[in-house]
Amino acid sequence: MFGNIFEKKIYILYYIIYLINSFFYNILNFILIDKFSANHSAISRIFENFGIFIINSASQDIPIDYNFGIRIIMYILLIIASFIFNEFLVINICGLANNTKLFLESKEIKDFSLMDDNNENEDIPEGIVVDNNDIYFVQLNNNNINNNEEMATEMADFSPK
Repeated sequence: MFGNIFEKKIYILYYIIYLINSFFYNILNFILIDKFSANHSAISRIFENFGIFIINSASQDIPIDYNFGIRIIMYILLIIASFIFNEFLVINICGLANNTKLFLESKEIKDFSLMDDNNENEDIPEGIVVDNNDIYFVQLNNNNINNNEEMATEMADFSPK
């Protein structure tokens, strides 16, 4: 069987080119999955198959009938559905966009700004620094706090309102 496959030297060159092509294809697919997600890999596969279909239909004599139209419509639906699933396309109808990453990040920014406004109005005991919603405990000089018990009572008095 291998003798028939490698009978002509051009077939050996074809297999070497195929191996190199497959290597780079798989490496790029792994990089895509590593940097983004497996869902993005699915989008790339949809585009790959759609491109192969378009190239084959342009290069070969494929009759344009209802099967051709159905395949085009199915590819377009797959692309739109994967864009919606991966939140590239956000539809803001009937509250569909409420729990998307974009709107959750905007809610998070609003919440943090409200927390900053509330933190400015509260009495924060000495030794506690609030910066960008992170709380740091600072070691004060011996003049301000004599021992750890006073620090503990000050911290106990600090309660969110």
